[in-house]
Amino acid sequence: MGFFAGALSGALVAGGVYYAYSSTIQQRTAKHCTELRALSRQLEDPPIVRNAPAPAVTRVPIRPFRDQFMQKWNEGLQGLSTIDRKVEEITKRLFRS
Repeated sequence: MGFFAGALSGALVAGGVYYAYSSTIQQRTAKHCTELRALSRQLEDPPIVRNAPAPAVTRVPIRPFRDQFMQKWNEGLQGLSTIDRKVEEITKRLFRS
């Protein structure tokens, strides 16, 4: 008789554990489904943001000195390339003769 009582109590405990896990999984699944529905609705109809930051064009400062410096730098580099071409032409003329 003790064997049957132990087996019965073990089966009862296992059934309780199974039921507890099963109900927890069902509740969490239902919660995830409702959260996913809410998120998909937000993706379809996003809320209107009223306090948006200013556009980047208005936030970026104008830097005339930097632009002038870069322009002069580029002109200087272009001047070096033209000098290089002229030197190359002169050396070709010298070595041809």
